[in-house]
Amino acid sequence: MKKKWKIALLASFAIVTIVFGAQRIIATQDKVVLAKEDIEAIVEKQYDGNVGSMELTSEDVYSITFSNKKGKYKLLVNAYTGEVIELEETELISKEITEEEAKERAKQQVDGEVISIKLEEDIYVVEIQKKDNSGIEVVKIEKKTGELVSQGQQPEKPPTQITAQEAEQTASNHVVGGTILGTALIESNKGPVYNISMKQGNNLFDVRVHAITRDIVSTTKKSQASSDDDDDDDDKDDNKQQPNNTEKKPPNKQQPAQKPKQPNDDDNDDQGDDDGQDDD
Repeated sequence: MKKKWKIALLASFAIVTIVFGAQRIIATQDKVVLAKEDIEAIVEKQYDGNVGSMELTSEDVYSITFSNKKGKYKLLVNAYTGEVIELEETELISKEITEEEAKERAKQQVDGEVISIKLEEDIYVVEIQKKDNSGIEVVKIEKKTGELVSQGQQPEKPPTQITAQEAEQTASNHVVGGTILGTALIESNKGPVYNISMKQGNNLFDVRVHAITRDIVSTTKKSQASSDDDDDDDDKDDNKQQPNNTEKKPPNKQQPAQKPKQPNDDDNDDQGDDDGQDDD
């Protein structure tokens, strides 16, 4: 009984195997191997290049050599469906582009003028001012292949405040020949401004320079710088002792006192006179 059971089981297994194999043979007979021209057209369309050589292997697979602008490759393609089973890179073609070429390729993407270009890790970063002045577009081009990596609008940068030295330079260019007396950063209805006090000759000025745009906001002439100095000079002059122009007369010399006449003197004079008369 057991022997019959084993024979029946083996027979059933053999029947199933024969049926399965027959189905595969029939299915294989229904498949059609694609022509080389069809396989070539599929590969060249998919990878944008040229087929070099093609060979149908025993596994019903096409072995193909292929090249495009990026490099050379070896492909295994299903001979029935045209599906790529395996792709191997055999040689990489590197054709670096120059800055000028990167600019031209970027301008093909954006209508405008290139304002800057820099190289970051083999990627050209090109900034283009749009022709309609709607903003700045950033285009990234791969240096080795010249292909477009990315493209997008540049985010707006927060305004940067200028330094006090830059503001003073602007004020000096505005008030030529002026001397900086002092600088202070203040808030105004037009935003932050530098208030710069200056002296030009005998004039004092307050020059306000915008801390963001560096524009001259206002120029105010305060006063005559020499007025205070003149007042001080006047005060000094008033305090000075005025010179005395009155001529000093020399003291009068004291006249010698006359001696009183003696009575005998008069008599002598009379006698003298008498003597004179007598001589006559």
